[in-house]
Formats: sequence, structure tokens, C-alpha cells
Amino acid sequence: MTNEDLATRIQAGEDALTFQLWEQCKSFICKQAYRWAKAWKDRADFDVDDLIQAGYFALCDAVSSFQAERGSFITLLDMSLKTRFQEVARCQTMTQKLEPINGAVSLDAPAYTDPDNEVTIGDTIPANDTGFEDVEESLYQQQAATILHEAVDSIPKRQSDAINLYYFQWKTHQEIADCLNVSTSRAQQIVKQGLKDIRKSVYAPALTELFYSDQNFYQYSGFAYWKSSGMSSPERAAIIKERIETQYASANWGGKVSLLHRIGYSIETAQIVATLDSRTA
Repeated sequence: MTNEDLATRIQAGEDALTFQLWEQCKSFICKQAYRWAKAWKDRADFDVDDLIQAGYFALCDAVSSFQAERGSFITLLDMSLKTRFQEVARCQTMTQKLEPINGAVSLDAPAYTDPDNEVTIGDTIPANDTGFEDVEESLYQQQAATILHEAVDSIPKRQSDAINLYYFQWKTHQEIADCLNVSTSRAQQIVKQGLKDIRKSVYAPALTELFYSDQNFYQYSGFAYWKSSGMSSPERAAIIKERIETQYASANWGGKVSLLHRIGYSIETAQIVATLDSRTA
């Protein structure tokens, strides 16, 4: 049965013959779909399967408008395919042609012109969630916790106990007072004194850098400071350097890390240097 006979009978109500007509015209539809897909190979918003699917609707369109006296069915189908393919490619009007998606490139397209290079455009796009941020944050928290606990352990034991109970175990001043066998007001004083001692310890610069990274580089450089202290900014720096060297020699590992970080070492480098110095001491 010819395509024209099938189209006429389908128009008469024999819809079951549509599948037979599709099978007879499928090779032509696929051929046209592949030709269009090749012409639009850089388009990322549709592929040959979309065109073949559109070809079925083009077949139905051709059946609906077929008139035997006006020519062959394949000629009409070819015109219907162009219309449906243009709809898929969204290039029926100038406005549609200018839409950004029509210039999109597939992420599977080669990133380089070198045929031996198999890197695609998608391979060159960084992932939004690589996990590096989480690792970096975890390392920062570990470093901060190490220095903070070293600082707490460096102050007198009663103050250290009070700080641990209040900030790390979430105890109230009353509960701390019960643990230390003192009054509530005395417990508050012990916590405050512990914080003061931490701020005066060798760990203070590293903790300041970790939690309050903004620094005022103009501090101690004005006339008012020179007038009140009797020394210039370079003299102050030299005195601090000498003081740090003295403290470094007697400090434990955590104190050495803090001091090294204070004079410009990264936390990682400071830990390595302090470890080496501790072994050779």
C-alpha cells in the first residue's frame, strides 16, 4: 500500500494504519533529522532524537492536510518536517534566532582544537561544591581549638578549670561555684581573671589573629605614642622581637607555634618549625 493510499484511509478514520505509514516513512524522517542535527551540531538544547520525535507529529500534520490531487505524500511530509524541525530549533522568527539559548554550546564539546586532547568544556568548569571549603574550615577549627586549649591550660589550674566549665561545658556561674566550692561572685571573678591571663599570655597574638584578623598597622606610629613611651615604632618592634625570642626559648610546643605565627609564619609552617625545635631542644 502506497503512502498516498494510507494517508487517504487514515483521513477516512482508519487510525490504526498510522503506525504502518510511520514505518514506511521512518527512514526518510530519520534521514532528514540526522541532516538537520548535523547542521546544528553545536546546539546544546536539542538533539537528533528530539527531531525524530518531532517527525512523528510532522507525519500527522501531513496526513491531516494531504490532498491526492496536489502531489505526493513525501513532498508534503518534507514540508511538514521543516516546519516541525524549525519549531524544535526555535528559529522560526528573528526574535527566536537571537535568543541566547540558540547560541549555546554543548558541555560535551571539545574544549580545545587539538584532536588528541579529550578534555570537554564541561571538564573545565569548576564544581560549586568541591568540599575544599569544608576541609579548609575544618583545618581552621582544629588549629584554633589546639591553640585555644593550649592557652587555657597555660593559666593557673583553678582559672583553667573555670574557663573549661563555663565555655566548653556550658556550666553556669552557680554550677562552677559548686564545683570549685566557692561563692557565685567568686566564680565569676575566677572566670574573668582567667580571660585576662589568656590575653596576657604568649598565645594572645595567635588567638587575636585567628579570631580578629583585622589589624591596625598605624598603631604605635604616631607622635602621641612616641611622646608617651619615649620610643619610636622601630624601637618598639626591636624590643618586642627580643621579648619574643626570650619567650620562645622557654615556651612549650603550643607557645612556640603561637609566637612563630605572631611574627608571620602560617599556622602549618609554625607547627612544623615548633615540632623540629622541640625535638632538637
